[in-house]
Formats: sequence, structure tokens, C-alpha cells
Amino acid sequence: MKLEDLVRILPKSITSFIGRNPNESTFMSFVLESGQGLHPRDRRRSKNFDENDRIVLARVGVARISKWLQCFMLPGQNILIDAPHLVSRFPSLLLSEKKNLSALNGTAQLDSSADLGIEQEKIADYEFQKPDWLSRRTWFWNQISNLDTIKEVKTPWKVKPFKYGFCEDTSRFYSLSKCKEFAAQVESPYITRYVRMKYDTVEYEPRVRLLIPQKEDDIVI
Repeated sequence: MKLEDLVRILPKSITSFIGRNPNESTFMSFVLESGQGLHPRDRRRSKNFDENDRIVLARVGVARISKWLQCFMLPGQNILIDAPHLVSRFPSLLLSEKKNLSALNGTAQLDSSADLGIEQEKIADYEFQKPDWLSRRTWFWNQISNLDTIKEVKTPWKVKPFKYGFCEDTSRFYSLSKCKEFAAQVESPYITRYVRMKYDTVEYEPRVRLLIPQKEDDIVI
């Protein structure tokens, strides 16, 4: 997907992080001019940056763009989508003939796309090609959602209700009877999400933090 195509489908609340003119932004202009990189007092030295300074600038740019992808782009699951949310919408992409919890939970691993137990060949062309920028593998939803090689896209009238929910607080699937539904505070048509909610007294605030994929070490089961 070209940058101009991506910018066109992103809400302004997301593109504004990059700068006033996202199509024209570079890493350097992002770090120096967007307000998301260097502090104003540090920008005054921009004309005198040496090679070491430029290495630091590059690291700042990478760290901030990675955060933008992880915290702004991914939570909506309508621009980039990860494997657990993808198989929630298209269970036929699971390689396992048994669409059970074991197969579903295999998609939540932080492994390469080839090890997630999904039909990678069908969607390989639409994978986000910079996997190191995110905590897990992702794909461009806008393109996958129109693939008529996927059962749920080709014959949506034959789709059976999905009886599992992917819980954002545990990064695991459970039967819907064990999940608690909530409305995610994101600019996306896919706001229905689930949490495991082991105790009725637990309150998750802010809820948007639930939608940011965690490292495996941070997952609580």
C-alpha cells in the first residue's frame, strides 16, 4: 500500500501525529517539526547536528513512529489487523480443521506469520512488511476484507456466528459465556471487544490501553 493511499483512509486524529502534511513528511521533518520528536529547545541546534546527533535523531524517529503504529494505528483493528482479531472475523483462515481454543490461541503468539497457524499464502501479499516496528505480525485489513478467496468474504450468508471472544486483557480466546463485552474507545467500526473479567470489581481504565498488544511477559492469564 502506498503512503498516499494509507493517509487517505486514516482518520485525522491518527495522521496528525505525523505532522500537518503526512504525505510530505520525512523522518527528519517528523523528528524536528511534528512536535512529537525533539523538544523545541533541542531543535534550535538542528543546523549544527553532527553524525552522532543524526544517529540519535534516527533512534528518536524510530521509537516515536513505532509507538504511533502500536498505540494509534493498531488498536482500531481497521487499518492494520493482527492474527487473533483476523481469525475472529474470518475463522476459515485457521489451518486447523478444528476451530477450537487451542488453534485460536496459537494465533496470539508473538511468532513469525508462518508459525501462527493461519493460511498465510492467502494473505501474504497484504502483510505489513516491517514487522520489527510492531510487537506482532499484522496485515492491511482494507485489502484482506475484499479477498474473495476467503470463505467469509465469498459467501457471507453461510457464515456461522463465532462462539469465541478474544479477550484484550489476557490475549487469549474464551467461549463468549466467559467473556465480558465492552465498547472500545477507538475511531473504528470494530468497537466491540472482550475482556476476561475474572472479578466483577475490576475496572479497566483507560480502556484504550487494553487494545495495545502486550509482550508475552506482560500477559496475565
